Amino acid sequence: APLRLGIGLFQADKDKNDATYRPLANYLAQKLGRKVELRTVDSWEGLAKSLANGETDIGLLGPWGYVLANQEAGAQVVATILYDDKPEYYAIMVTHPNSGINKPSDLKGKTFAFGDKGSTSGYLIPSHYFVTQGINPETYFSKVLYTKHQAIETQVTQGVLDAGADYNRNRNAMIEQGLIKADQLKIIWQSAPLPNDAVAVSATLYKDKQFVTQLQAALTDVASALKTQPNLLLGALLGLPLPLAWLTARNLGMPKPLALAAKTLLDVTRSIHTLVFGLVLVGIVGLGPTAGILAIGLHSMGTYGKLFAESIESLDMGAIEAVRNVGATRLQVFFNAVWPSVLPQFVSSHLYVWECNIRDSTGGLYGNVPALDTIEAMAHPLTAAYASGMRG
Repeated sequence: APLRLGIGLFQADKDKNDATYRPLANYLAQKLGRKVELRTVDSWEGLAKSLANGETDIGLLGPWGYVLANQEAGAQVVATILYDDKPEYYAIMVTHPNSGINKPSDLKGKTFAFGDKGSTSGYLIPSHYFVTQGINPETYFSKVLYTKHQAIETQVTQGVLDAGADYNRNRNAMIEQGLIKADQLKIIWQSAPLPNDAVAVSATLYKDKQFVTQLQAALTDVASALKTQPNLLLGALLGLPLPLAWLTARNLGMPKPLALAAKTLLDVTRSIHTLVFGLVLVGIVGLGPTAGILAIGLHSMGTYGKLFAESIESLDMGAIEAVRNVGATRLQVFFNAVWPSVLPQFVSSHLYVWECNIRDSTGGLYGNVPALDTIEAMAHPLTAAYASGMRG
């Protein structure tokens, strides 16, 4: 019988969640020698109940989700995720440095934001702390909001909110990605260490000790397996604009020197007209289609890169954060979180630039350019093949 892998809704919607965790399901199927069916469950309570009634065999849950699953279904944890080689993280409360707030007791009459009510660090832990201090948030604060972690950090830095609850990894990631600045926030409270997301199995499956040992071994090796087995990744051959866009997208937190070099290259190639490239290349390779192919390809590289980078920057960071949480490398984050989400926009951008290139390739100084597919393949092989299939 197939194993049913239940995943909490770590991303904005089910499709993104499935795309992010499908490689994990495929990997486990290979290592365990059994078919693994992936299913997204939209609440921790729902996942706990599915572990209890036999609809789910293995679950990936946040800490609060595991508490529910353990209490309601007798589910047992078999592994936890290491993030930066650490099995724990911290809930925090943050405020703006100029707010005059230095500790939680200074929050009376202020505006405060929690994460959603399914969040361990954004709601459960800070709420418990307030209870221990005799504080009722609904009456203690002038206004209480429940929103996403990133929105909390952003609104506190902007002074829209006086303070809010978050977790340290999210704050650090937003600083690394340039979304906020470290000096725009200060931490006024930090929890005790909290366990990272857990992999749990149903009470029935936990009795099979041989299986549990096999599952633990597979989960321990998942990061190294992804590095050495490219077939576990979503994706295919990439052209130059795509890695350049990946480097320049501000929300992916790439090293600044590489990001600056990639952005400069895209800006230069995009700002130089195809005709100028043609004039230069005719002097190098002579009249004919070769000069045209190179000229259009170089100019298209800048345009593609710009459009692709903007698509990546519009992503919901939840998918990216989820893949990072399982110890994925930057390349694995791209293939498993970024690529499935931006493919439709990429194809749309490709078709737009392709139409422009048809115009540029129908005659001119460098002669007709019949090899349009060659130009497109040079600019972006994967979407070129996709678009060619649509044209065919």
